Amino acid sequence: MSKTWLIVVGIYLVLMAIAGFSVATMPNWHAWIDIIVGIISLIVGFMDKGKKGSAA
Repeated sequence: MSKTWLIVVGIYLVLMAIAGFSVATMPNWHAWIDIIVGIISLIVGFMDKGKKGSAA
């Protein structure tokens, strides 16, 4: 479940940042932060293996 949400939030943030650069409705620093956080959440979402059961 968290993997799906991370990917969705990452895509949303990257798209919002691209729109912020082109439409210029937000400051550039805010768009850069959105891109960085979006890319990090996409990386974590794609690399997340999920919860593994323990033997104990």
